[in-house]
Amino acid sequence: GISEVLYGMMANPMRDNRMTRLPLYTMADFMNNPYEYDPEKSIVAAINHIAKNDTQADVLTTLVEYYSSNLKYDNRSTKYNHVRNEFERILNEDKAAAELFKENFQKFYGELCDAFPQDYELSKEVMSRDIEWMKGELEAKK
Repeated sequence: GISEVLYGMMANPMRDNRMTRLPLYTMADFMNNPYEYDPEKSIVAAINHIAKNDTQADVLTTLVEYYSSNLKYDNRSTKYNHVRNEFERILNEDKAAAELFKENFQKFYGELCDAFPQDYELSKEVMSRDIEWMKGELEAKK
């Protein structure tokens, strides 16, 4: 129903202009046809538009899963980080599971770097900081 009261939209792109293309694509998709907009189909279409091969598409799909939208989790903070929140939740329940989460995320970081060696540098920095933070949190739980 937002299109009934909305006259325009503004985007607030991320610092990583290549990564911003995913949400901008979905935003354009919504604006093109708000009545038939499907967020799940839209993000898949955005990924398929941006990716040059199946490996890149798989990596971008996983990235979107790791860094899910704060709207999906009803969080209005611009500082929301789903990876850190999920890690903290797991760590509070089971340290071994948190270690596995960190290891899987670190492995995924390597896959992103391999699939996009020249792209997403600012996003890679965020992920690298998240990995270091997780290591620190695990160390503090000893």
